[in-house]
Amino acid sequence: MQNSTRCEICKVDTPDKESLARHILGKKHLRKLQHLQQKKDAEETGIYVTGFPKQTDQVELQTFFGQFGPIKKFVFGYNGRFAIIQFCERESVEMCVSRILHFSRHRLRVKRQKVQDPPVKSPPPPEVVASEGLNHTRVTEALSSCKGDFQSQFSVLLNEIHVSDYSKYALVCEHLEATLSVSFPGCKAHPFGSAVTGLAFKGSDLDVFMDLNVAPAVFVGASAGASIPESQIIGVNRMKKFLQWNSDLYSNIFAIPKAKTPIVKFFHKPTKISCDLSFKNALGVSNSALIRFYLSVDPRIKPFLIVIKYWAGRNDLSGNGKISSYALAMIALFYLQQLEHPVIPTIAALQEGVNEKLIIDGWECSINTNISAPNNNTMSVPELLCGFFKFCSKFGYGLNVMCPLTGTSIPKSSFQTPQALPEAMHRYKDYMSNSDSDTVGLKVDSVICIQDPFELRHNIAAGMSPKALENFKKRCGSAALAYDKLSSVDAKTPGFLKKLLRQRTIPSEFLCHITIKLDNYVVHKVPENVDSRQHESTLNAGNELRKRWFKSVLEILIQIFKDVMKFDVHIEESEHSNSKIQKLDGQSNISEASNNVGVKVIRCCGYYELWVGRRSVYKKLRFPEKLGKIARERMVSEYLYERLKRQASKRDSLVSFCCVFKPKQEPTRVLIELSDIKSHKKNFKVLSAFLQERLPAWIGKCMMYQQNEQQVDEKVV
Repeated sequence: MQNSTRCEICKVDTPDKESLARHILGKKHLRKLQHLQQKKDAEETGIYVTGFPKQTDQVELQTFFGQFGPIKKFVFGYNGRFAIIQFCERESVEMCVSRILHFSRHRLRVKRQKVQDPPVKSPPPPEVVASEGLNHTRVTEALSSCKGDFQSQFSVLLNEIHVSDYSKYALVCEHLEATLSVSFPGCKAHPFGSAVTGLAFKGSDLDVFMDLNVAPAVFVGASAGASIPESQIIGVNRMKKFLQWNSDLYSNIFAIPKAKTPIVKFFHKPTKISCDLSFKNALGVSNSALIRFYLSVDPRIKPFLIVIKYWAGRNDLSGNGKISSYALAMIALFYLQQLEHPVIPTIAALQEGVNEKLIIDGWECSINTNISAPNNNTMSVPELLCGFFKFCSKFGYGLNVMCPLTGTSIPKSSFQTPQALPEAMHRYKDYMSNSDSDTVGLKVDSVICIQDPFELRHNIAAGMSPKALENFKKRCGSAALAYDKLSSVDAKTPGFLKKLLRQRTIPSEFLCHITIKLDNYVVHKVPENVDSRQHESTLNAGNELRKRWFKSVLEILIQIFKDVMKFDVHIEESEHSNSKIQKLDGQSNISEASNNVGVKVIRCCGYYELWVGRRSVYKKLRFPEKLGKIARERMVSEYLYERLKRQASKRDSLVSFCCVFKPKQEPTRVLIELSDIKSHKKNFKVLSAFLQERLPAWIGKCMMYQQNEQQVDEKVV
């Protein structure tokens, strides 16, 4: 069926007939009509001629074709290879194309002229304006400078990460309603997610459910394995068009119509907020209202959830294939429900005594907001956090389902016979008993199963991979251990938050350990038959020698990172030191940073793969005699750097990692621990393998060169 509001000439859709009428009278449409008419005239009265000699005079050729009729336009092509001739009459064209023509003893090739449409200029890429996001380094520095109790440190954290102005979200909804109300009068935008719950962080996206005030058949979505309705694809793409017509408000617009919940993603220019617009997620609005209610029940819940959410993001635990922010919040709330002295009521308790039931897609979403919450739990927020981490590290995910409806864990096997489930699950039991054989129940065969509080057939963590779950459990265990390591109860409150958010437990695939042995350079033996004073002097001399070698290794390591690998390098003391982070722009900074050799943290960012292809370059170059090892490697890096710099400009880093420098005694050695921070694809894995092979050899040769050059003879016998 042809769309009555579509202009087939310009290939554009308009929202209604009035808009179509205005479009037809517009300049763009009239220019298109004029171009089509000119194209038609040119093709009917024009010919394209080739095959004449290269030195042909265009006047002679024009005179030759003039015998077939008056010429309106004559164009002689580049280098005399072709000619375009437009006659005043169509009959002239028919005579030319129907005959075999010869000019200067050459047979001419004559075709009707084909006018090509001008190339469509692709619009310039939309300007991406980076909205203010989270700065983990700044958060760490702010927490380190705060010496107060937990509440003081949480206030500092909140100031660094939390959204303070929620009026921007209201402006986005206002613009969406104005944009879509032309075709959908009475439509209403409902924000949900962190924008409603009060848990939004700086740089967070905005989720909006758009109630179009029409029958929801267009946006029915699709269950797993089902085909996508054609009406859904058309409907979502139509919403995309509505936003594109308002380019002053929206950019970066693209539709995802084949998702279970179809959405349109866009960037709202006035507020600089990225948004996800959905049309069948009214349950999401109810879920957000539930979390917002829980936050109002007890003042401990907001800091509890914010710390967990930031901790998860800081440790890269949330995202595609990992746990979602909503699922993480529900796990945290479920933990508060199942305590011996619960902090919050269960969903079943909240749904008791509600007179007006709110039913969405057949599921009860009403809650009694006047219910009194339990008040006999006296745990502090740090104690609740520690309990949460211990609970998550030991929970039996493979056997049990977390059910916020009842506040208890239910064996997965119980869902094989729904009628045996608790009475609070009566809607789920009715759903399973009244449905056909193709009905999909709660997906309990996933590695983790968290039942949605309202849509009881939905596992909100079904997309989490086994690897992500194992990583989540390990990091929860590490966070609980950080709390237990604090010596006294008095120390736990002020120290826990800082230690929790600074510590990152890194899986083994993101770690690399390298050992630099120094036994050959530091040899000290205490002679026999010496008094205590001589013994102490001998040990002190050995310690000084050891410190000098530690300092040399640190300087060589940083020089390799800066000059050979071309990393951007920052150095800081270990977390027990009060020194500030400083950027190493010159050798003087390196010496200053390494004067007091202890545990050092070196943060590196690399933009070019200088660890790839070094052997072939090494064979091409000719090195001066007596050139040191590091100088040779620097020449190889310069060659690769110039070649890679021409191929690609310096953009986002390919590797970003942390190097911990740990000097050790007995035996004398240096431990170098590399851990990935944020690297592209598998670059860190390749780089760490390269450094694990090369660093000991490079540093060893530099140490031998220094030993021979300086003729070190201060060896303790």
